[in-house]
Order: sequence, then structure tokens, then C-alpha cells
Amino acid sequence: MSDGTGIEWTDATWNPVRGCTRVSEGCRHCYAETLAARFSGPGQPYEGLAGRVTHPDGTSEARWTGRVRSVKELMGEPTRWKKPRRIFVNSMSDLFHEAVDEAIIDSVFAVMGLAPQHTFQILTKRPERMVRYFKSRPADHGPWRLANVWLGVSVEDQATADARIPPLLQTPAAKRFISAEPLLGPVDLDRIAAPQHTPEDSGWAFDCLATGDTYRLFEEDGRYSNSGDGPYRDHRLDWVIVGGESGPGARPMHPDWARSLRDQCAAAGVPFFFKQWGAWAHEDQHLPNGRLVLDDFTGGGSDGQGGLHWWPDGSWSVHLRKSQTGALLDGREHKEFPT
Repeated sequence: MSDGTGIEWTDATWNPVRGCTRVSEGCRHCYAETLAARFSGPGQPYEGLAGRVTHPDGTSEARWTGRVRSVKELMGEPTRWKKPRRIFVNSMSDLFHEAVDEAIIDSVFAVMGLAPQHTFQILTKRPERMVRYFKSRPADHGPWRLANVWLGVSVEDQATADARIPPLLQTPAAKRFISAEPLLGPVDLDRIAAPQHTPEDSGWAFDCLATGDTYRLFEEDGRYSNSGDGPYRDHRLDWVIVGGESGPGARPMHPDWARSLRDQCAAAGVPFFFKQWGAWAHEDQHLPNGRLVLDDFTGGGSDGQGGLHWWPDGSWSVHLRKSQTGALLDGREHKEFPT
């Protein structure tokens, strides 16, 4: 467990499980995978869980091996922390990874139940397994429905939002949230495609930021349908985190994608947390040290970081360092949390 972390939306991390596997494009430059590969030698914490893979062109990258391992000596750690904290569970793994035994998941929930002074934040890219796990447990008692546990899913674009948000909304949680980091494309949270379990399910979408009387359904052609009794009427997202990608090979984020999510949350009264721009800065964004000037990067300017990305709308982004790009969206910070 780490008291203090560079992850801005939490206070500490707790890793009773180590190891993971890539599942989508958002995993391509996973910081946890890189860190694990760095400490995967004999006798090190991630031995056998990650390593470096060399490609035919001579380049190499960190890769998970697909194995996971529980860390028994860390399992009870949160119970010894008296000061309340927000705790990110398994920042170096995924609690609902297919290789994590259900007995281990049971133990994690039992510990969270024994530490009610903390708020535990669980983030997964495998919500379907999360749903199956909860359905196999008592719905209204025991450690499976805890007032101090927030459940979230990682999304990077509309496709992953459509796939992961509906099962998230089926889980029992004090708060439900998404982490749209790295954000690789626009996401409309008020138009989440309904899961197609039967032919009758196709062709409609719902607003996952609305609940109760404001719950909305939409037809296939985008027309407003009604605010009827859809399967997600009583559940919605309670928190949205957005961030750009950082590190080697980082991909740029267009500010309009972040603005759209900010505005959707504001309209619905849902807390919005803008974590970072990452390694890329857009021409119209406010930086901690002032505005960008294109000549600095195309005319041999003093900042030789290089790496220009031209967007279809004619605007441009430039590759910098995370420390240079900051976390201002249209000139202000957004650091909202659920109450």
C-alpha cells in the first residue's frame, strides 16, 4: 500500500493483487505494465508477471504475462490505517481479471468492510465479470453491498463506454464512476447504446447521467423517445474523471472531447474531475506557462520536443511533457468529487 500517490483523484493505493492483461486500446501504454516490467527480475515484486517483448523491427515494450498473484502480507493493510483516505484498489492490476480467484475478491471485500473509515475506489475494464460476481453473492447483506465502496470502469472512446457502462450500472455500489483516461475519442454519455441481448434490444440508447424522472431513452435515429421504465432508470454515473495520455508513445486528446464531457456533467449535476492533459497540448489551451506559439515548433524554436499533430478541424497539438501541459481546461481546474 502506498500512502500518497501521484494519482490526483485518490489519496493512497492498495495492491493486494498484482498482474494483468491488455484488453483494449486504452491499455497500449499502461503505466502499471511499464512499472511492473521494470521490477520483474528474480526476487522482485513482479517476477513472472511482466517483462519486455522485442518486436521484429527491433523495438521493445513492456508486456504483462497474463499471470496474477495475490499479496497476502498486504491484504489487511487498510485496517491498520486509522486516518480516513480515498484508496484506489489495485492500481497495479484489475480486481475482476479472469485469473483472480473469487476467494481473493471475497477477501478484498471483507477487508473493505472492516475498514469503514476509508472510501475504496475500484476501477475495472472487466465489468461483465464484476456483474457475474455480484449476482453470485447476497444482494442486500454481507460485504457485497458496502457504503464505502465506489465501483468504476475505464473507458477511452464511445465503443468502450457503450460496452462497459451498462454492466457497471447493474452493480451494487455506493457510487459509480468512469475514468476516461486516456481519452482517445469523443464520448456521449447521454447516448449510451443499450446492450443487445435480444433482437428487440437493438436500436435504442439511454442517458447514463440521468435517473428517475429525468431518465431518457432515444430511438435509433437519435430522436427522443420517452422517459419510461428502462433497465437503468434507477441508476446513473455519480462521477466522471477525464485525462489525456502521458509517457512514451502517448496519443493526443482533442480539447473538444474533454469539454463535451465537462458540459454533459454540468448539465446533469454530476461531479467532473479533469486529471491532466498528458503529453500533448492543444493550440488553444491554457498552459501553466502561457500560450503555445506554432513557430516555436516549426521554425526551430527553443523547445525542441517536436511532434506536431494536425486535427481534421485544422487545429494542432504539440508533444510536450506532462509537467508542461498541466490540468487547466479552458483556463480553470475541475477537481470535483462525489459527496
